[in-house]
Amino acid sequence: MFLTALEKLGVDASKAVMVGDAYDEDIVGAKKMELKAIIVNRTKEQRPVISVQPNHIIADLQELVECLDGLI
Repeated sequence: MFLTALEKLGVDASKAVMVGDAYDEDIVGAKKMELKAIIVNRTKEQRPVISVQPNHIIADLQELVECLDGLI
């Protein structure tokens, strides 16, 4: 899915950021494709212990702009 989206948009993975709310689907998938990843954790629940970590964790989308400034 990530590769198809990047190809259709003509964007290199190094210039893309995945923003999602599911560790397994969003973060792990993005990191496998060498994308930067931001998890939106609105409920502030404990994050799972996994070997793949997001570049940033934010509580809501209002924090997204600040994170993007440092990533791309």
